[in-house]
Parts: sequence; C-alpha cells; structure tokens
Amino acid sequence: MTKTKDEAAMNLQIAIRCAKAAMLLSALKSSTNHRREATAINEEQERDNQLLRISNQALSIALTTELRRKSEFPKPTTTFSQMALDPTTYFILIIIVLLLFTLLYS
Repeated sequence: MTKTKDEAAMNLQIAIRCAKAAMLLSALKSSTNHRREATAINEEQERDNQLLRISNQALSIALTTELRRKSEFPKPTTTFSQMALDPTTYFILIIIVLLLFTLLYS
C-alpha cells in the first residue's frame, strides 16, 4: 500500500512539473509574439513617418518651384494671397498626394 501512495505522490509531482513547464513555455511563446507585434508596429510607424517626410519635401519643392516660376513675371498688384497655382501644378500635387496615400495604405 505504501508503494501505491509513493507512486501517486510521484505522479502528482510529475503532473505539477509538467503543468509548470507548460505555463513557462506558454509565457515565453506569448512574449515572443508580443515582441514581434511591437517590432512590426514600430517598423510600420517608421515607414509612415518616412513617407510623410518625403511627401512634405515633395510638396515643398513643388510649391517652391511654382513660386519661383510665378515670381519671374510678377504682376505689380498681385499679393501672395491672391496668387493661384496653374492647373498643371494642381494636377502634379494631386498625383503626388494620391501616390503617397497609395504607399501608406497598401
């Protein structure tokens, strides 16, 4: 009878060890997944920030180019707020914005 009690105690200890090992493996696996998800989110945010910087630079260059082109033949009564961009420049700016949105959300 003592042998069966010893076997039962040993089986209980083995079951407890297996349960602890399973919990440890589960915790390690989920922490790895969380790290991968966090890394992916950080990389996506960095990519979005880089695309926004590029779009800002492209729009700034387009605006500077247009303002320089407009300033070559200034009208004496035109103020900055009255200046309008020509349709070609609007078209180029719209294409740039659409390309950036496509890159951001693809």
